[in-house]
Amino acid sequence: MDRELRLKQLLQEHLDRLGSLSALARAIAEAHRKPPGSKGRRGLDRRKLQDILAGKDVPLHIHELEALDDFLNNYHQGLAFVPIFYRPTLLPTLAAQKQVHFLVGAREINGNIGVSHFDTNAYADLVRFLNSPSPGVTCELEVVLMRATLEEARNIQNEAWQRILQTERAVVAIASPLSNHGTDSMLAQMFECPAYKSPFEARRRPPIAFVLPEPYLAQAFSSFVEGPDQLPKPSARKAREIRDRCWALRVGDDVFVVDPEQEDVRRSKTYGVIVAQRRANGHVWVVAAGLHGAGTHAAALALPGAEISLASGRLGEDGPVHVRVVEAHVTFTTSSTGTKIRKVDDQRILTKFNRTFDLRRGPEGQAPVTA
Repeated sequence: MDRELRLKQLLQEHLDRLGSLSALARAIAEAHRKPPGSKGRRGLDRRKLQDILAGKDVPLHIHELEALDDFLNNYHQGLAFVPIFYRPTLLPTLAAQKQVHFLVGAREINGNIGVSHFDTNAYADLVRFLNSPSPGVTCELEVVLMRATLEEARNIQNEAWQRILQTERAVVAIASPLSNHGTDSMLAQMFECPAYKSPFEARRRPPIAFVLPEPYLAQAFSSFVEGPDQLPKPSARKAREIRDRCWALRVGDDVFVVDPEQEDVRRSKTYGVIVAQRRANGHVWVVAAGLHGAGTHAAALALPGAEISLASGRLGEDGPVHVRVVEAHVTFTTSSTGTKIRKVDDQRILTKFNRTFDLRRGPEGQAPVTA
C-alpha cells in the first residue's frame, strides 16, 4: 500500500495560511528553540521546503526535523504526536460521502422475505463503524430480491437498487453474487463483465471468482462464479478439495479454500473479499462478500482496516479496482433444536495478497476468455 506524506499536507496548509515560502521558512525558524550557545541555521531553507511540497526526495538533518517539530507543535501537530506518513483507509472515504446506501440480498420463502442474519450483522457493524466515534453518516438500506432463475434475473428492470447505482455517491453491496444481484451488477461494471452470466457460458475470465462444485454451480448465474475445473493448472490440488460446502475464492491465480465442515471440529477457516473502486463520476463503490455468510460478516468486520486509497487514476475515468482477501475463523455451537449457530471469532486481511486491477492496462486487469 502506498503511504502518503502527511508532513507535506501539513506544510501546504501553513503555506496557504502564510502566503509564501519565505514567510513559512521564517515562521519555522522563529519557532525553533535552539540550545543556548549553539551555532548554525535555525530552520529549513526555503528551497528545501519547496522540494518537500513538490514531493521530491530531500535530505533532512536532525536539527531540521527539530525545527519542524517545534513549529508544528504550536498548532498541536508536532512530530511527536502526528506521524510524518499515513496510510489511507477505505472507511473514512466512505464516511466522507455523508450518505451511504447499502444493498442487501433477500429471498422469498413461503411468501415471506428473508435476509441472512450474517448479512444483517454485516450491515449493522458497518453502520456502527461509519458513525464512530461520532454520528454524522446517514445509512440507507435497500433490499435486493433474488430471482430463482437466470431468465428472471436478466429481466430485472427499473428496480430501486438499480437507480441507486446510477445516482448515489456511495454504495456498499453486502454478500456474494450468489446472494445479492446488486453485488453481481457492481462487480460486472467494475470489471467490465456481463452480469447474470451462467458459469457454463463462454465468457471472459474475471480477476476474481467464487469457486463452487456441483450441484451449487448449476444453480448460479454470475460471471464471478466458476467451477473447480476452471481454476489455473497450478491449483489442481486445491481444485480437488472443492466439494460439498467446501468452496473457494480465487483472486488472480491465488486460490483460497475454506475448511471442510466436520462434526467434531468446532472452529474452521473461511474467506471473504473486499472490493472497492472510485467510479468515473466520483462515486464510491464497495463490495463486502464471503464464500458463506460468515465470510461476508468477516469482510465487513475487516473493512475498517482495509488500507485502500481511491485517489489514484484520472478524473473522469473509472479508477483501479482494489481487492483485499479476508481470512476468518468461525466457531459454531448447536442449539437445543439442533441448529448450528456460527460466529466469526477473528478476521484479518491477508496483505500479502493485496491486488489492484487497472483495466486500462490490459492482461493484468482482465483475464482471457474461457469456455
